[in-house]
Order: sequence, then structure tokens, then C-alpha cells
Amino acid sequence: MKIPLFKPWVGQEEVTQLRDVINSKWLGGGEKTKEFEMKVAELCGTKRAVATSNGTTALYTALRKRGI
Repeated sequence: MKIPLFKPWVGQEEVTQLRDVINSKWLGGGEKTKEFEMKVAELCGTKRAVATSNGTTALYTALRKRGI
């Protein structure tokens, strides 16, 4: 028996947003990414935030920024 680790819930709003991103041809650096980065920066009280492709890239980027 397989027990799923999680079952993602995706509603119509998420489907619409994903379709818009796919249709824009900018999967990793378009307007939605910029909007996301600005909202995260605001939420964290920082000047900037950088979206990365995965957790490993995020950790690497953070460590490099700190000079490690």
C-alpha cells in the first residue's frame, strides 16, 4: 500500500494563474516572479527577495550572500 506524502489542492484560481504564466512564456523570470519577489520582500520587511528554482539553490544563494 502506498501512502501519499501529500495531496496537493489546486483550485480554479491556481489553474488560471498557472495558465497565465505558461502563456506568458516566462516560467522563471517574468512579471509574476517579480510580483512574487516584491510581495515576499514586503512580507519579510526587506528591500529585496530573490526567487530560486529549488531549496538547494536558495541555500547556496543565501550562503554566498553571507560570504560562506
